[in-house]
Amino acid sequence: MRLLLLDKPTKEVLKHMRESFTIVKANPDIIYTQLTPVTCDVPVFCPCTGVNHVHSPYIVHLYDKEWLFDNIWATAEHTWSLLLALVKNLDNHMFVVHTERDSTTPMSKDLHGRRMLIVGYGRVGRQVARYAHAFGMTVDTIEKGFNPELIADKLNRADVVSFHIPLDGNEELLHGRWFSQMQKGTIVLNTSRSGIMNERSVKGWCKHLTFGLDTVEGYSDDVIQELCDNKSFITPHVGGYSDKSREATDMWILERMLEYKRRHG
Repeated sequence: MRLLLLDKPTKEVLKHMRESFTIVKANPDIIYTQLTPVTCDVPVFCPCTGVNHVHSPYIVHLYDKEWLFDNIWATAEHTWSLLLALVKNLDNHMFVVHTERDSTTPMSKDLHGRRMLIVGYGRVGRQVARYAHAFGMTVDTIEKGFNPELIADKLNRADVVSFHIPLDGNEELLHGRWFSQMQKGTIVLNTSRSGIMNERSVKGWCKHLTFGLDTVEGYSDDVIQELCDNKSFITPHVGGYSDKSREATDMWILERMLEYKRRHG
């Protein structure tokens, strides 16, 4: 069976792919991609949760019901990394390591005793909650029913709001009605997909709130600049991009590819 690799998998998985498939540059029977967009009429195997960049009648990806989300620790840990970077002012402190602390040095905040609201209480949300409890935080959760008016009290009381919801069915779910319920200075975390937030609302509220975002995919340059100017912390969608999670997701996708080969090869 002929396989086209649009992106390179991990070293061990690539070795197995070469042993099991004929790697080609054109006319494939199946395609492997991570983030490279593809439109085709052959099966596509993608070790990602969001596949809006893939257009094929047959797609296997990480929302398959069999997937156990072995990479939840990577995303949950990255959520916490964003939070710590914001409350401890790590981006500011890194520039003053060769000087003495003075009255202009930004003061950090403690997490102990503060309140976190987790919106989307799946596997990632539960792991983030465990970390929050370990830091001595109070945790509120919303598992479903994402109506900002109905949860206004929880939004208003939260010091940190962390979103862990899928993009599918929740496009631009988060907008001004959500942000207006939050107190000034509330930290808003998103390690899901940028598309769950309305871009113009993010720009309009970034002076009132503090954003920690793992992805700004599709955002215009002026919105990104506005976020940076207002002390937001942004990373390029690397929440699940760790050694263990990449190996686990690629290996799971390889197993699905081999199953397909046994059935159709």
